[in-house]
Order: sequence, then C-alpha cells, then structure tokens
Amino acid sequence: MYITRLINEFINYFATTGFLGVGTYMLFLGVVLSQLLHIFTRNASQNLTTEERLLLISCFSIVASLIVTNFFGFSVTVSNIYLYVIPACIVAVLHKNKFESQEVVYRGSQAVRKRIVIGASITSMAILYSVARYLAADVAYAMGEGLAGVQDYSGSLTQYYKAYNIRAEHVYADRISNVLAQITLLQAATKGDGNCVSHLNELKPCTQLVELYTNAAISGSPKNPLYHRTQSRNAILLYQATSDEKYFDIAIGAIRAAQQLAPTDPRYPYTLALFYLAQQENIKKPTDKDLSRFENLAVPAVEFALRLKPNYRDAIYAKVLILKQLKKKQRCKDTY
Repeated sequence: MYITRLINEFINYFATTGFLGVGTYMLFLGVVLSQLLHIFTRNASQNLTTEERLLLISCFSIVASLIVTNFFGFSVTVSNIYLYVIPACIVAVLHKNKFESQEVVYRGSQAVRKRIVIGASITSMAILYSVARYLAADVAYAMGEGLAGVQDYSGSLTQYYKAYNIRAEHVYADRISNVLAQITLLQAATKGDGNCVSHLNELKPCTQLVELYTNAAISGSPKNPLYHRTQSRNAILLYQATSDEKYFDIAIGAIRAAQQLAPTDPRYPYTLALFYLAQQENIKKPTDKDLSRFENLAVPAVEFALRLKPNYRDAIYAKVLILKQLKKKQRCKDTY
C-alpha cells in the first residue's frame, strides 16, 4: 500500500501550493476562529439567542476538531464540506441583522430582466451539458476499466475510445496507450498484422498508436510520474513484441523521468532493476562485460529501492534474482 499524501493537511498544502497556499489556508482558519470568538464578547452576544449561541459554540468545537484532525491526518471530502459550510453558517448567524435589514429592489426594465433570465438560462444549460459530457465520459471510462481488469482488451479499448471521443482527457489517453501496448504484444504472439484502430477509426500500426496516445497523456500532464511509468511499461511491452532495443532505451528513460518526479518512491528504482534483469535474462550466453554492466546497473537500483523501503518484499526478491544471475549464491542467502 502506497499513500500518495502526507499525513498532515498543512504540509500537504505547503507541498502542493507553497507558502501562498498554506498561508491562505491558515489565514482562512484564523478569520473563522476570530469570528467565533466574538460570541464571547458583549457586543456580539447581545443580539444572539441562547440557541444561536449554543449553535456557534458547537460550530467552534467542530472547526477546532477538524483543525486538529487535519494536523494529524489529511482531510477527506466530508471534512472539507464541513470546513467550508460551517463558517458560512457562522457568518450568517453573526451578521443576521445585516442580511434581514437589506431589501433588494430591482428597478431595471422588463427587457433587461428578460436578457438576464435568458443569459442565466443559457449559462445553466451550458454547465449542465458540460457536466453531462463529463458523466458520460466517466461512465464509459469506468466500463473500460472493468473490461481491462478481466483482460478484455478489445472491449475496454472500445469504451476508452468512447470516453476519449467525448472528452480528450490525458487520463483516458494514458489508459488507451497501455491497452494498445497489451494488444501489440498479443498480436506479436499470435502473428497478427500489427495494425490497430485509432479513436478516429483509422487503421495504423499499433506501435505508432501507442506512442501517439502516450505522448498525448504526458503532454497533458508532464509532471505526473504515473504517466511516465505507463510510458515505461508500454515501451517494455513493445520491446518484448518487436525486440527493438530503442523501446528498451525509452523504457529506461521514462522510468528515470518518473523517479526524478517522485524521488522517494521505491517502486521506480525497483522497476528499473527489473528492466535490467529482464534484459539480462534475454542474453543466452552473457559475457563478462555483460555481467559487469548488469551488476553496475541493476544492483545499485534495487539496493536504492531497499534503502527507501527496507521491508519491500518485491525488491528483496528481485535482488535475489539479480544476485542469482551474477552467480553470487552466498549473497543470495544473506539477502533472504
């Protein structure tokens, strides 16, 4: 299990938005708490009923508990809703007289009123249409995920294309590229023609489409390490399908790019070690030069993964396999 967030909401804000983000977040909390403290002053409590005072005290307790919870953990959807809805209720109660005393009178002409209504209606319809497109695309994407889970790559690709035609999202392009890479490997194993259909119903070489959708995903979110990891997986599948060394080099470059974006994630050096192991296993009669190169590349990668996570079982097993290839039996035993 890998947790993708820090166990402190304040540090999460700092890590993702910097000083400006965490400062704004803390300023917001400070304003909320300062408003609540007014209920204990005479001027603020004179116009409040007992029920309203109890309500505000309860709101103060809830906000304080959410702050403590977010300090020792991270917020979820429900806690975020409370964190922003409760302050709105506090402001409404504290300033109820202002809201009750204000009377809004519209003095515009009938024509202007019609334009406002028409404009609001068009805007609402556009928002609803956009939300409906998002929903339709996500439904198709979810169906594609389910089919890909049971290795129905043809059916999943159809659903992914349906989602991508509705909204050309980089998330969909990422999944499409991986399914196409799987299909490419299957075609190579079954002596297929090596051609696949794109989302525009164009017949093209599968390898070309894999690269097309992979690049679309990375260009859509170049700082997402998961897309670089997908690129490395796709390249390894294409390397297995075509035996073209350029795809192995692409895989190594992609996993190194992912490692630069997430330097503390042990999965990336572990995957790098696996790639070198797979390459070494394909060499039928390795020379001393091959073994030396393999040792210099694979061993440091897997050991770095274990430094990041000493109890990483997959990396421990990978290290044993690497040492076995190097014929170092005693180190294999020591590793276990």
